[in-house]
Amino acid sequence: MINNWMIPRNKRKLTSLVDSLAAFSILAVGGEWFGDVEKQREFEALLERQRLKRPGDRRDMRAGGARTYEAQLSSLGLIFSQDSSSRAMRLTLAGEAMINGDPPIPLLRKQLLTFQYPSEYSLRQNVRISPKYKIRPFLFILRLLADEEIGTLSEQEVARFVITYAYTDSDYDKVKKMILKYRQLGNDEGWIEDAAQFLKDTGGSRTHGHSLEQRLTYLEEIANTFFNYMESAQLVERIRDESSIRLNPDFVLEHQSYLTPSLSLPLMKDAEKHEVFQRRYGLDLVKTKDTRSFGAGQITNQELQYRLVMREYLDIASKTPLLEVTGILVNKIADTTGVPQNIVKNILLQKIPRALDTFEAGYWDMAHQGTEQATDFEISTMMIFRDILNYYAEHIGQDRSQGRRGGNPDVFVVSFSDEYSGIIDTKAYSAYGLDNDHRNRMKSDYIPAFYRKNLNGKSIELAFYMYVAGGFDKGFNTKLNSLSSEVSLRGSAITASNMIRLLRRHTETPFHHKDLLKLFTLNRELAPSDFGA
Repeated sequence: MINNWMIPRNKRKLTSLVDSLAAFSILAVGGEWFGDVEKQREFEALLERQRLKRPGDRRDMRAGGARTYEAQLSSLGLIFSQDSSSRAMRLTLAGEAMINGDPPIPLLRKQLLTFQYPSEYSLRQNVRISPKYKIRPFLFILRLLADEEIGTLSEQEVARFVITYAYTDSDYDKVKKMILKYRQLGNDEGWIEDAAQFLKDTGGSRTHGHSLEQRLTYLEEIANTFFNYMESAQLVERIRDESSIRLNPDFVLEHQSYLTPSLSLPLMKDAEKHEVFQRRYGLDLVKTKDTRSFGAGQITNQELQYRLVMREYLDIASKTPLLEVTGILVNKIADTTGVPQNIVKNILLQKIPRALDTFEAGYWDMAHQGTEQATDFEISTMMIFRDILNYYAEHIGQDRSQGRRGGNPDVFVVSFSDEYSGIIDTKAYSAYGLDNDHRNRMKSDYIPAFYRKNLNGKSIELAFYMYVAGGFDKGFNTKLNSLSSEVSLRGSAITASNMIRLLRRHTETPFHHKDLLKLFTLNRELAPSDFGA
């Protein structure tokens, strides 16, 4: 028995979750899963080939790693096992929508907002979360964040009071008082009156024999996992040292009703009835009931070809801004999957109109992953300027061929039509603050090196510099203005989310490069209102 909230920890990134689901749909959907260890090993091997899981020797030859991925997909209501004798695995409606290329962020948000205890996941024999927890945990955290007296939450606060003592919604005031008292006492100073009682309250099958320090570490890791899920669905933003969160203002505007307790829907029933519960929990954003019936056999060859193509397409579209089906794209997917080019093209023609939805999720992930996907973030940003905004663009962040001591900005762009250039530095942080080291690089290295270039027989002068990041701290604009004054060059900054908004606006009514230059020299962080989004 587990006496705290719990969720699977294996994948925190939304794009990786979609890729894992696509891989699962190819290997497992339509057949039995739980008794087929060979199929589980094949799934694990596929995840490794797609770099969704680290390769290496498997300590558990019974494919335990594969089962943790299945548990995550099931916990989020994306798959289920039929109750019939076949026990065949199926995608829920939400799972189908996700691998069909529907916007993944709204789907994941819906799944998190309706995630509950008890559930099929919490009742699993190898999980067994205490039945005293009858709550929608993600929603409970969001409501605390919406409370003006709370505002933000740290991993320490969530670990000590929320995932441990929030059994039902009726515990809201109790938990809130605990958090406020903790803050009043100066956080870790004297917050616990009875360590033995805390260890007893939070003890369980996985924490037997823990010291207080071990128990807190265990609970803080779980709190961080909850934060990761919520950040990936763009429900919250990381702040300060990345160990605290606050509500994403965009979510508040779009989903105020979720934050109003009086409008809450009751918890879903029948958690012990696997298929019934998963079908109900796994509804998509349109349907109110899952009435599908399934044949007994495996998926057809046509379905398999579709899923193979979609797996590759989703992987490419999460890293590349696509606006049209090109021969290069068709050939690449056909070569990888073995599906005929005409079939690949027909599938892609249906999906391309919504390709930016998939790229949005991937680009946002890259912008919040620190060094983990920093190079991918640089390359995707270069592609935005080259393929969508129609600049000449080079990715030069990793180029050391010039031998310059100061290195390079990440992206160099040129408008040959309007005869100007720009440099872009990407920063994969949730709250980037333009520290002194980065400021000095821009001032002393990047701008002097690219101030004037002879290109195509023309002398092209640097007209702007830009930062692209997951988010910026409160003091960023002041630092940017100061830097611009020192270097006598105007600049700007834009978040990954607003970059996507700019692209959507551009696809509706294309910007001229002279109009973009006005935006890119505003000397502050760009807001959607600056470009009519």
